[in-house]
Amino acid sequence: MYVDLTVLRKPGVRSVRAVAGISMALMLTTCSQVPNVLSQVKQLGRLRVVMRYSPTVYYRGAHGPAGFEYDLARRFADYLGVKLDVIIPNRFRKGLPLLADGRAQMIAAGLTVGPAWQGKLRFGPVFGHTTPQLVYHSGEAPPPSLSKLGKGSVKVIAGTSQASLLRRLQKAHPKLRWNQSEVLGIDGLLHAVSKGKVAYTVANSNEVLLARRYYPGIRVAFDLGDKRGLAWGFRESSDGSLRQAASRFFRKVRSSGELARLHARYFAHAQELNPVGARMFAQDTLTRLPKYLPQFREAAADTGIDWRLLAAMGYQESHWNPHAISYTGVRGLMMLTRGTADDVGVDNRRDADQSIDGGARYLKQIEERLPSGIPEPDRTWMALAAYNVGLRHVRDARALARKYGGNADSWMTVRKYLLKLSKPHWYKQTRSGYARGWEAVAYVADIRGYYDVLVWMTESMPNQSPARELLAKIRETIPPLPADAGRSL
Repeated sequence: MYVDLTVLRKPGVRSVRAVAGISMALMLTTCSQVPNVLSQVKQLGRLRVVMRYSPTVYYRGAHGPAGFEYDLARRFADYLGVKLDVIIPNRFRKGLPLLADGRAQMIAAGLTVGPAWQGKLRFGPVFGHTTPQLVYHSGEAPPPSLSKLGKGSVKVIAGTSQASLLRRLQKAHPKLRWNQSEVLGIDGLLHAVSKGKVAYTVANSNEVLLARRYYPGIRVAFDLGDKRGLAWGFRESSDGSLRQAASRFFRKVRSSGELARLHARYFAHAQELNPVGARMFAQDTLTRLPKYLPQFREAAADTGIDWRLLAAMGYQESHWNPHAISYTGVRGLMMLTRGTADDVGVDNRRDADQSIDGGARYLKQIEERLPSGIPEPDRTWMALAAYNVGLRHVRDARALARKYGGNADSWMTVRKYLLKLSKPHWYKQTRSGYARGWEAVAYVADIRGYYDVLVWMTESMPNQSPARELLAKIRETIPPLPADAGRSL
């Protein structure tokens, strides 16, 4: 992955100015005519994109930069045959000047098409929709209306469409007042609301959907308008060549299904982790997880599986309770059957060390039995489903996918057919018959939610509580493993 992450701490950054200077030189030395923006991007070999930290736009994931719009922009750069440079201004409102002076060619930052940007930006194709929502702390009563909000109790990011929205709403609600933050991003504001430090904020529904896993203390009071289109912004005065290339790119990823697959990768599982479950998980990471961290990390070193994924599995299986037992007779922290325990050499399923080690080795065995052509992270999601429902049923779902023209190497496709395995029309077409496929689908979704939270706690926002507390407990418990110990997804 070729990413040159540039964070603008001060107004002038040499590397950014250098690119602008090269761009000007290209214009001056062209004999016939000034090259259009798309030609400049290709000549420079770099697409410079303004982004912001957000659960839906850009963050540091388990193995580097991640985010729905980041992944889209990276694919757009690949489509153009150039490298992607991400620019994160230290103030969101500084993004527009970067476009104006040529230091960036577009903004991908959760922008919604609307009057807030009139005369400032031209938008590319709409690739999604979102709704502005008023967010409050779960420990407080929801406000009945905008007119009942306390003076200055709402805080939003300066220079955003949310601030513009409040200005328009103020015409109908003259008493409405708000503060604007130049420093906090949407993640910081949602964190502040979850801790009761800010009474209300305004966030897009797709951001709230993801953030509620990390901040179980937030709730939605009500929508503040209709759905709006999400799109990338381009300089108003530009020649339109790059925007037209973006239109061609989106036609391509829509027709290929890549856009839908990418959207599903980030959002399909987000519905599963409810606020109560998220709050319990956040608490248990601080009270229960540290006791078993050494075992999870040792199992990660032995198998190459990310310890956070193993920990997420352990939580889904037993809430990190080594004495758990189900009505079907599976037991222990990783809830192994007697037969599976025998296969992986576990004598005592209630011994946490043995259970974690056995569960990790069993998952590894399943992964190795899947076809080598299945890419990550789909391979891991299918292995998790097989851990729950059995490999033979996952194979049945893959066979159905192939039979009906789907991609058997895509988790989102296989997921669809797993859900069908409880219906006679479908399971009669398979080798292994009936299966409670919906349980496997929910199992994978829950683990993905827990895993995302652990990744966020340990990498994305390490200076915020409870992430800071978890990191402190990790450091107290055991020394860090080598950087290459444990594969990340």
